[in-house]
Amino acid sequence: MKRTLAVGAAFLCAAVGATSSLATDLRCGQYIIQASNGAIDYEVLEKCGEPTVRYIDRWIYDRRSQDGTIITLRFAGGKVTSIESSRDTRR
Repeated sequence: MKRTLAVGAAFLCAAVGATSSLATDLRCGQYIIQASNGAIDYEVLEKCGEPTVRYIDRWIYDRRSQDGTIITLRFAGGKVTSIESSRDTRR
């Protein structure tokens, strides 16, 4: 599973010509999800909706059509531990 995830993430980044950086938060409408606060998975679902892709410990929100980004949230024990933002550089 982890190998599949790593290959899929690498392919996704390569396919979109993305640059990646760690983000401190994720904005979903009027809500802000912060890794530093350890947001809980059900809070993320409630505020941001279903992710484009959901793995056991990683959720991916593909927002290329909105703002050119792909957001990856990592979870441990049901809490957000990190947020990574990748931007499509082809825009």
